[in-house]
Amino acid sequence: MPLSAFARWEPTNTSLAVNHQGQFVATTVSFNLAPGVSLSTASRAVESAMQRIGVHSIHGSFQGTARAYRDAMANMPS
Repeated sequence: MPLSAFARWEPTNTSLAVNHQGQFVATTVSFNLAPGVSLSTASRAVESAMQRIGVHSIHGSFQGTARAYRDAMANMPS
């Protein structure tokens, strides 16, 4: 089977580096809060969007302030 049956070459732009977390390729997606929107509401919206678009083979986690908030809430009594 010729390579051209399933691949093609074309000049294009690409990343200068590929970031990793452990052995996995990683990227960072940042967001700012809209005025009057809480961090918990924004976090739920991000999680909902990931479920809605069917993210199954991608692992996502919050970092920074969002992670600190989620960690603090996990330690609160119900």
